[in-house]
Amino acid sequence: MMEDYPEKVHFKLKKRARKGIPDSYRGAAWKALTCCRQLREENPSINYYSLLKIKASKKDVDYIFKDISRTFPKHEYFEDAYGKGQKTLFNVLKNLALVNKDTGYVQGMGYITAILLMYMDEEDAFWTMISILSKFGLKKYYLPSMPGLLEAFYVLQQLIKDKLPKVHEFLKKNKMSPSMYATQWFMTIFTVGFNFDCTVRAFDAFFAEGPKIIYRIALYILKQNETKLTQDKVEISDFFAIMSDYNKNLNPDDLIQGASKIDITRKQIVMYEKEYEEGPDEEILKLACV
Repeated sequence: MMEDYPEKVHFKLKKRARKGIPDSYRGAAWKALTCCRQLREENPSINYYSLLKIKASKKDVDYIFKDISRTFPKHEYFEDAYGKGQKTLFNVLKNLALVNKDTGYVQGMGYITAILLMYMDEEDAFWTMISILSKFGLKKYYLPSMPGLLEAFYVLQQLIKDKLPKVHEFLKKNKMSPSMYATQWFMTIFTVGFNFDCTVRAFDAFFAEGPKIIYRIALYILKQNETKLTQDKVEISDFFAIMSDYNKNLNPDDLIQGASKIDITRKQIVMYEKEYEEGPDEEILKLACV
């Protein structure tokens, strides 16, 4: 089910987040919107710096080491091998693996954590990630077998069918499930394949609105490319070229303002989540999740 995300935050801050938070205030705003410090106070048994002294599993450590050098390698904070950026990224990811034993480390966590570290210290990044995983509900995307991700694919497929029937027919004709193009949208909150300004604006909106904005952005992107995608003789390879070119050149204001106008409600999302849990039609499920 769609998790409850932090509701008791200042209305003006939410409104500002949808318009775009000034970069110099972004870290403080994200921490306020995620209630990360309140979460830390509610869990006194979890001490970030004590966790640093505990070893994680060899499997998690190996995966983290492998991924940190590939996470924003051109960004000045992370470009130096074993530099401060990579060390703090390792610390946060290792500690997350320790406290989330049911997931361990999963690659998508690294991209989100790296963005957070550009705006806050490592302890705050850790607790902000805890909030993202628990209160915002992204943990279900990282569980073994990824049940939450399969559910999200089903929901997205149904929303596309409702809102963008021509795009739905194109995807159905080419047997393209959301797993083929939307996995990183959900698991990294649009940090992969998008320009940096769009990514941080997506984070602003995510912290203000919750997971619903992922569906809205996904639908907006597909809607903007509907004409190109539904032309005659457009194939799967064309789809990825069209989407890649569009995503890299997106204007962040256009993206968030356009996505905010996509008419979907939390009630609709919950309805499709329940439908998925109750067992949808086998043909529909196969299209959405395979």
